[in-house]
Parts: sequence; C-alpha cells; structure tokens
Amino acid sequence: MKKKISLNINHNVCLEEFKQGNNNHIDDLFFLIQNKKNNISNINPPSKSDHKKFCSDHPYRFWFLIYEDKKLYGSIYITNENSIGINFLNMRGKWNKEIIQYILQNITPMPAKPSLVQSNFYCNVPPVDKEFIELLEQIGAEVSQVSYKFK
Repeated sequence: MKKKISLNINHNVCLEEFKQGNNNHIDDLFFLIQNKKNNISNINPPSKSDHKKFCSDHPYRFWFLIYEDKKLYGSIYITNENSIGINFLNMRGKWNKEIIQYILQNITPMPAKPSLVQSNFYCNVPPVDKEFIELLEQIGAEVSQVSYKFK
C-alpha cells in the first residue's frame, strides 16, 4: 500500500501509514488515546514514554492515522490476527463508514488458522459504546462472539 492514501470520496480525507520515529504521528496517536471515551485495553491511558515505546515496537500489520483537511480525524490498525482497531474522534463523523469500507475493500485478511486467526476481519467493541455498535451495524457488521474478562 502507499504511505499516504487519499480517499475517492473526498480528497481532503487521507490515511497516512504510521511511520516509526515520526513524532507527529506519535503525538496524534497519544492524543487519540487520551481522548477516547470507551477503552478496552487502555483502561488507564499510558504515560507518554510508555506510549512512545509502544509505537516504536509497531506491533500491527497496518497502522493508519486519518486526517481530514490535515486535521486529525482518527486512526485504524489491523493486526496479524485480522482484528481491526478503530478510533475516530467523532463516532458519528461524516466519513466513518467510507473509511472503514475502504479498509475492508482494499486490505485482504490474513489466511485463517484454526483456533488462532479468523478468516474475516473483526472488531472488538465495548458493549456500552452504542454509537460504535450502530456504525458497525450500518455497514453490515454482525455480532460474531461475546467476550468476558475475568478479574
């Protein structure tokens, strides 16, 4: 994939592939974490130094920052297990559906591995995040499992 992708829907919306060592990208991702309403893995947001270390390890298959008119719009990452992490500043944003559909149409899931990797992309969503659930249902996503955590 290209390093910077302008979407056909609007050339002012672009996905920039995360670049290790790019302090603007690191700062923008940190801003997103600090401002996310419903977190699954970052119940307590990381420190800036922990976040920078995480970014330098770049654990994802793909990692995009999304900008509209050069202003931060959100981010999306895709893991090697076909999980998609979606973080929009506004879950009712104008381009959310189109951005997700672009990803689904232009990136192929990794091959399935029994008990390890699903054959399709999937997205984990906090059950209280009704806006996110509504967005995913509007683009045809279906509930595939319900997960519980142990304390």
